[in-house]
Amino acid sequence: MNPANSYDDFMTKVQWAGTTGENELLSEKQYLNVYPNPASDRLTVSVENESVLYFEMIDKTGRQVLYSNSTNETSVHSNGTSVHACQTNYNIDISGLHTGLYILNIYTQSNKLLSKKVVIK
Repeated sequence: MNPANSYDDFMTKVQWAGTTGENELLSEKQYLNVYPNPASDRLTVSVENESVLYFEMIDKTGRQVLYSNSTNETSVHSNGTSVHACQTNYNIDISGLHTGLYILNIYTQSNKLLSKKVVIK
């Protein structure tokens, strides 16, 4: 076994998932959007076809710096040609956080953990 070939095989299996602001496809009928990113005082999290339990923000040291339940929400229901979609927007106050890079963890009722990188300016 050639160590160089093993390394090359390993590197071809690593993929980067974009997590800064754009829509991220979770499955065929689930979407997550976090905006604005970068943000300074408020963050909007838009989740389609998922019910959110709570949010947390983790700083670069791994410490939880924000916890928010999903009570501050607005829902929009729309009927497509063959799919019934429900998009819920959650507003999170981030005005007390310092400038830097954070991880926003979103915990759903279907036992999923969704994560996004968020830049606070």
